[in-house]
Amino acid sequence: LRNDRVLIMAQNAGFEISILNYCLKLFHLDASRFSCTAAKAAACSIPRSLEGVGMAMRLPIQKNMDGNRLVKKYMKPTLAWNKWVKGGRSGIEPKKYYDDEFELESIYDYCIQDVDTTYLLDKSLPDLSEYERKVWLLNQAMNFRGVNIDLETVEAVLSMVGIETNRLQIEAEHLTKGAIDSILKRDVVLKYLRGLGLDIPNMQAGTVSEILLSPDIPALARRLLEIRQQMSRTSNKKYVAFKERAGADSRVRDLALYHGANTGRESGTGIQVHNFPKGKIKNTGFVIDEILKTKDLDFIKLCYGDPFEVFSSCARGMIKASPGHEIFSADY
Repeated sequence: LRNDRVLIMAQNAGFEISILNYCLKLFHLDASRFSCTAAKAAACSIPRSLEGVGMAMRLPIQKNMDGNRLVKKYMKPTLAWNKWVKGGRSGIEPKKYYDDEFELESIYDYCIQDVDTTYLLDKSLPDLSEYERKVWLLNQAMNFRGVNIDLETVEAVLSMVGIETNRLQIEAEHLTKGAIDSILKRDVVLKYLRGLGLDIPNMQAGTVSEILLSPDIPALARRLLEIRQQMSRTSNKKYVAFKERAGADSRVRDLALYHGANTGRESGTGIQVHNFPKGKIKNTGFVIDEILKTKDLDFIKLCYGDPFEVFSSCARGMIKASPGHEIFSADY
């Protein structure tokens, strides 16, 4: 690892770099030191997961999925400990993590088999072309640099989302006399709507939007669908992703998956920067700087109506330039 002339082969090299550089803090390795078998597989338009590509290439050594399930089991607290926590932590605290010696030995063997499978995969796949290698390195540089997030405004929006969500849920419970305890419970809402004479196949966004265009649906059903539509906006989830994925430096990383589409185009991961809602509010810069930070929901409703529409329109603006920098936006 310390020899700069050695090219390190890894499955999903970005993960290995992160572990070595930022978790173990043993090295400061550049992506140029690595060859990524997942990237090589994606460039050949075959599955990039070790399990998928191993099957596609019919490798003599495959990923051990039993070992994979064990690893996932050992990543989480024991069922007994979770039950103890949910029960109010009364009584003797159970063991928090699994530590069966036989299973740990199996995980060790699983890791060795993963390395063997990755080695065979590296030998079986063609290397990236010189041009594609540059594209992959640029992808890694972008992912490790990340983007700066306006966490102050994110926190303000999440606070207002919580308040408005709670208000809408209380309204739904009041309208249905407690029959719907959560407007996001699909089957419960569908059953209640059928009782109102409105039988719809699902609660997908397109279906709900189409139903709301009809002038003939019952008033109560219309209002419940409107509440459901407001609370189901994907933009609300983006604000949660901004907060959960931002590091101590307010930057969100790992944004683009190399060769995510068969055409070679990158695809979005995490906060999905390729898929921000277009929104209906145009002067979002003013709204973000002068209105959202106040957390004044009543004023937002007075000026713009639906606050969720405002939050959706402003989601793209949560990515901001770092101090001393500017963001240039381009489309092609």
